[in-house]
Amino acid sequence: GNWCGGMAWRNPTLVEVAIALGGNVGSPLVAFESALAGLERKGVLHVSHTSSLYRSKPVGQVLDQPIFLNAAVRATTSLDPHALMRELQAEEDEARRTRDGPIGGPRTLDLDLVFYGNHNLVQGEPKDGPGKWIHVPHPRWKEREFVLAPLAELLDKEEDGSERCQESQERTCAKMLGRAKRRWTELGGEKLLREKDAPLRRVCAMKTPRCGDGYGDVHPVQNSSIGGDAHTLYAPGARTMVMGILNLTPDSFSDGSSRAMEPQYVLDNARRMVEAGADILDLGAQSTRPGSQPIDAEEELQRLMPALDRVLHDEELKGVPISVDTFLAQVARTACDAGAHIINDVGGGALDPLDPLLATDLRNQDQDAPLPSSMWEAVAQAENCPAYVMTHSRSYPSRMMQDQRALHYEMKAEGPTPVVGEALVRKVHSALKGKLYPWRMLWDPGFGFAKDSDTNLALLRNLGHIRKHMEGSKPLQNAPMLVGVSRKAFLGKITGLTNPKDRDLASHAALVACVAGGADIVRVHDVRGAWAAARVADAVWKGETNILK
Repeated sequence: GNWCGGMAWRNPTLVEVAIALGGNVGSPLVAFESALAGLERKGVLHVSHTSSLYRSKPVGQVLDQPIFLNAAVRATTSLDPHALMRELQAEEDEARRTRDGPIGGPRTLDLDLVFYGNHNLVQGEPKDGPGKWIHVPHPRWKEREFVLAPLAELLDKEEDGSERCQESQERTCAKMLGRAKRRWTELGGEKLLREKDAPLRRVCAMKTPRCGDGYGDVHPVQNSSIGGDAHTLYAPGARTMVMGILNLTPDSFSDGSSRAMEPQYVLDNARRMVEAGADILDLGAQSTRPGSQPIDAEEELQRLMPALDRVLHDEELKGVPISVDTFLAQVARTACDAGAHIINDVGGGALDPLDPLLATDLRNQDQDAPLPSSMWEAVAQAENCPAYVMTHSRSYPSRMMQDQRALHYEMKAEGPTPVVGEALVRKVHSALKGKLYPWRMLWDPGFGFAKDSDTNLALLRNLGHIRKHMEGSKPLQNAPMLVGVSRKAFLGKITGLTNPKDRDLASHAALVACVAGGADIVRVHDVRGAWAAARVADAVWKGETNILK
């Protein structure tokens, strides 16, 4: 076998590796996902964990360049270190990585082998060329915050401080990841990310609303040829984002209308919402009110696409992230091809195909069984890398009233927060198998989806605790939380207001509770009132008083 540091490499078993990803030229996020897909397709790697995405300011010799996008993955390989390095560098070459620039200079894609099991391997120098040098662990891993932060997320909860993490097992990198997490904590850890002028920020693969994220360091939403991704991805900050609801359905529970599908009517409403303070617009052509019957993808697209096209190409709405509310893969795929930035899936990947037996299976087996999802595949394969909202839901709209009884007993026994948090983690692990990476995700606890009034209230009361039950997926735990309580039936039960349109004030009160519970984005019907409520809530709960930045 190949000799490296005096050790002969025979590869009868798999070895765990940690790989850091970076880039600031072109579209780094697309480059990341394309490279990982290529490596998995060739059998080079099998990715088991991914970190969140981070944007970092340049360090080193070249400071006058675009900010970087960074991440890390944990994977298994059967290749020896030299062969693996050659494969990583081949993917960099595929991304048109140039190697004649200064150290730390601009690049389309950087794939650094940080850890190879628990081995220390040194041979040759970088100048010797691909496949002829190796230095693992990476010589600068302890110095680079933009490497340490993603690495710290790759350690499983049960490994943190465990014997497995302490033992010198050659073929797992748990020990090295434990060291990386401790080093990250020594440097300040999460506190570093919260500093106003922090050189490192955690981001989600969602376009930043054009008003910025409350810190004043976000560039306008434009896909520049250099560093477009890193400049324009959303970093949850001190200001709660408002997502305006645009229902394109005649039978929506609160604002259905015979004109709802007219493109000009939708466009006028969209402009009014943005003027009133909406940061994001969410278009939905499939009613999800309890008891409603689903329509097929063809009919949903007939309702959706004319309006979506008008909104996406309207000059007044330029830079506003556009979300499509759907649980059908064909609709999501078509919407992404048209340019939608977010897929808001109320089914959490489980409602396509439109097969009632699937919902029955979800109830009768493990309620969140990792079934194949055509929705996850559709979003993963979209060329524009849209963000994806993973919602906690276990039922079709037509069955919600029946299914909420079963979910109520489970939540009453265990409490709503562990049920929701742990279920979403299981779904994220399943989605990763379909190559939908967690760094693309936002999450929604699913108010009103197969949950009765008592459960919704308990969930709202304990909203801030859900993340504690997401330890099984650090990227999800750190992802933005989107909530939708606007005009929901449980608010009507509390207030006695039977007409959903009369529940806006109650919705704003619930919104404030959501912000107190850590919500990053609120999905609302009455944008103007919600915007005002969110600003007050931010001033109280997030310390954000300079609202006109």
